[in-house]
Amino acid sequence: MNQPLLFETPRSDQITPIHGIYIHIPFCRHICPFCSFAVIKNDPSRQTLYLDLLKREFELLKQSFEFDFSQVESIYLGGGTPSVLKLSVLKSLVKWLRSRFLKAASCEFSLEVNPEDVTDKRMDNYYQLGINRISLGLQSFSKSSLKILERKQAKKNFFSGLERMHQAGFKNINLDFLIGYPSQSYKSFLEDMNHFTGMRPEHLSLYILNIEPRTKAFKRPDWQEWQNKNEPLIQRMYLKAVDALEKSGLKQYEVSNFSRAGFESKQNLCNWNGKNYLGMGMGAHSYTGDQRWGNHKRWVDYKNAVNNNLLPREFTEKINASKKRDEKLMIGLRLNKGIDLDKWLKENKAEPTAGFYRFMENLIKNAMAEKKGNYFALTPTGMLLADEIAATLASSCKG
Repeated sequence: MNQPLLFETPRSDQITPIHGIYIHIPFCRHICPFCSFAVIKNDPSRQTLYLDLLKREFELLKQSFEFDFSQVESIYLGGGTPSVLKLSVLKSLVKWLRSRFLKAASCEFSLEVNPEDVTDKRMDNYYQLGINRISLGLQSFSKSSLKILERKQAKKNFFSGLERMHQAGFKNINLDFLIGYPSQSYKSFLEDMNHFTGMRPEHLSLYILNIEPRTKAFKRPDWQEWQNKNEPLIQRMYLKAVDALEKSGLKQYEVSNFSRAGFESKQNLCNWNGKNYLGMGMGAHSYTGDQRWGNHKRWVDYKNAVNNNLLPREFTEKINASKKRDEKLMIGLRLNKGIDLDKWLKENKAEPTAGFYRFMENLIKNAMAEKKGNYFALTPTGMLLADEIAATLASSCKG
């Protein structure tokens, strides 16, 4: 019989400050073809059991770590589809989260919601529970696009849903906008763009469809073929979206995220600024400075681990100085403000080669990057290749 992980991983003597809490809710009415997250078909009878598993996972974590939750800035309920939870289950979950992690009145409490779940009763209840930020999974307004993406919502739900949220009291709403999927035309993209900017959200997340292994889209070669063939179109749509969103008052602060002043996602900033965050539930990831781990994505594996008093980890990773250095560079270049490369080089005792500076100069020459005071930042064109650029710069340094 396996020993519990708490004996395999000695308890840390250091107190670990946590800035972000992520809770993964795996239940979905329908699993979208592009979804690579830990999801299962919704079964109301499993919801209370899942809540119990979350609580027990937390108790197991506390046996291996000494946490400080006084600095929590964000609690985020993602999925999956958190809005399919029965109100009684959600109330129990929120009550538990607030008692354990909510220490500051300024804490951002986010909930992902599907348009078809937006009703007066639900919005009023969400607001009364203390949830203060809604992330609405729209993706597109086009009927033909929604059919391809296997999204069930009706267009009328978008506008009436937004009004219901405002009436309930929500003043911080994110909209998800997806581009780069089969048969999407530039015309339909522009129509979507006009709708999204016209709704005047406080925050918008712009995603280019990423086809991941083990998704239904991955098993359809025509999806990847369409993307490969239409790469110039996808780039054109992304750059147009950045321009249109900026003109509408939504400032880009990260490759895929835009907001009005003061409405940047605290959960996003926690992740991108390298702060400690704790994830619980199926497929959730955690980061605590020099450690990263991810939970089992399959229901049976997650449930069995917790029931056997084992932390439900699918992988663990010790982050050495070299990897931390490279990740800081990658994260910095994804942010609109960029990164202070001189400071990064000095802090990490990295020795740049001649190729390092040549590559930087070529990026600036080709309008893919620019200098902003002490910061080196990518332009929207460069952000399309942010990870590749970061990898090239990192490999051009010794140490």
